[in-house]
Amino acid sequence: MESRHFFDDERQLTITVSEVCWAAIQNLANEAAASEGWLGGHGSDWDYLNIWIIRRLAKRPNGIDKNEWVAQAVL
Repeated sequence: MESRHFFDDERQLTITVSEVCWAAIQNLANEAAASEGWLGGHGSDWDYLNIWIIRRLAKRPNGIDKNEWVAQAVL
């Protein structure tokens, strides 16, 4: 398991999923960034991952663990 830290405005969020999930999530983030034009195409992988995580968590149903919700995107 690997933890990474993200920022939503001034709030830090820590997400912990397997290393394999992180690679797949980065691919999803990059694909979303390309198709939706995030940051005008001038962002980094980290920028896109941060945006993807924040957007994914914004759609999380009540009662679902944030780590499980993120990991479910690639399972």
